[in-house]
Amino acid sequence: ISFDCHLALDGPRSLFNIGSIFRTCEAAGFSSVILGRTPGSEHPGVQKTSMGAHQWVAQEKTNDLAWTLHQKKTLGYRIIGIETMKTAVAYDRFSWQEKTIAVLGNEEYGISSSVLRVCDNMVCIPMFGRKNSINVANAAAIICFQVAGAVSQQTVESP
Repeated sequence: ISFDCHLALDGPRSLFNIGSIFRTCEAAGFSSVILGRTPGSEHPGVQKTSMGAHQWVAQEKTNDLAWTLHQKKTLGYRIIGIETMKTAVAYDRFSWQEKTIAVLGNEEYGISSSVLRVCDNMVCIPMFGRKNSINVANAAAIICFQVAGAVSQQTVESP
């Protein structure tokens, strides 16, 4: 099963995180990973951590993620930023659907301001501890499986 859902990465640096994200996207049935200023499946470190999943998940590389996402919007995709901000909706209260691109940012700086401006909605993973964030690969896993669950449920319920 593959959903018309995609994950965009805005500049994460860790090859281990990127490889783990490819593996998660494949397991959750996402169609592709869109890479903005970050290494992809061509890198041996990403390949190792993805444990082969990079072979089954398409990737799109871009030097201007904001422009690429803007172009995707013209094709009917909703761009959803995943970021810790007060105005964001909790991920489990958001209405996920196909033709979605979820965006995750850099491990330290989050989503860039140019990409934030393209997002249609902002979603967060609520934090209850002292830390205000979690590892980007862990965040990807939470979001990907939430989206996959919501989209697969819609598919089952459709006449």
